Amino acid sequence: MNSFEVNLNSRYFLIHIDSSRVIGAVVSFNSDIKKIQVEFKTSKSFVFDNSNINNLQKAIEKVNSSLLEYVKILDVYDIDYTFVFLTAPWAQKNISTLVDERPLEFEVTEKYLEHLLGQAGEVKKDEVVLSPDITSVVVNGYDVTLGQVLNKEVTKLEVSVLDTTISQKLVTMISKLIKSQFVGMEVGFYGFLPVYLEQIKNIYNISNDFIFLNFTGAFSEMGVVVDGTIESMSAIPFGFDSFLEKIVVAKIAKNISEADYLLNLFLLEKLDKKMTKKINILIKKEKVSLNDFIKKNIFSNIFIPKNVFLITHNSKNVFLFERLGLFEDIIVVDRSLLRDFVDFDKDDFDNFIALESGYIFKQ
Repeated sequence: MNSFEVNLNSRYFLIHIDSSRVIGAVVSFNSDIKKIQVEFKTSKSFVFDNSNINNLQKAIEKVNSSLLEYVKILDVYDIDYTFVFLTAPWAQKNISTLVDERPLEFEVTEKYLEHLLGQAGEVKKDEVVLSPDITSVVVNGYDVTLGQVLNKEVTKLEVSVLDTTISQKLVTMISKLIKSQFVGMEVGFYGFLPVYLEQIKNIYNISNDFIFLNFTGAFSEMGVVVDGTIESMSAIPFGFDSFLEKIVVAKIAKNISEADYLLNLFLLEKLDKKMTKKINILIKKEKVSLNDFIKKNIFSNIFIPKNVFLITHNSKNVFLFERLGLFEDIIVVDRSLLRDFVDFDKDDFDNFIALESGYIFKQ
């Protein structure tokens, strides 16, 4: 579990890693205007390979080199901490509910909570727990916040815990790559999904019933919150990049580059009728497959909220997701609201970096 204390007067490196892209940034907080500053951003796409992590490693090396070049140009060498946020498939999640009920009152201290969180889930010997996050708290049958119960005495405490784990091999690889470029750098690892969940609640002022979805390259992630508690969650083996691969497999395009070109035209409604029909058939097929997967792995025997929060890299991804027609009411988590608390140099906005930097500086 990470316990790093952020200094509002310091700069930090932020690295976001999902199934298709590594994004690096230098972030700080401007106390004068009370706004986060993303001073520099760089990114490198890669092709996900389930059999090895060579492509990921090369992408991280490229991003690290760009970050190093930036700090050399500015002659800035006071950055000593890197936040690394990971999505599926690199970070695995597990939901558990812990209950402590006693005949006599007991005090809920920070030390007590650390001990309680240590009982959540099972961790394999080659895994590292990134962040056991408390997602909901019930005291004596009433929903409360963690702050409301801390240092108070209760007779019954129920907490829902989201465990995020990552392989020790991946932690070692990423840490070595970063520290090889930045001597003395401390590296902290964080699951993106708990951050996403917390920021939805904070920014959109919603806590009870909603669906949260991260739609990126080879994998997506989806969860359902009912009455403030995560009822279900799963990684989904589908994303923008994997759909491009399906276009190639269906022989609509010869390679990924051509598939990307054709899909862009399709989303802009500029593709000829013959090709449009072929991609529409493929989309309908994927919709059936995804619906079956979601109903079986996520929506089974639970209440389905109407509000759906979607975060992704760009408008192309949004358009594709909307074409799938899985949900009616989609709230896209993007710059329309995130720009209220974060500024990007050269207006090079990124939804994931904005959300994660807001989490770092608690905005």
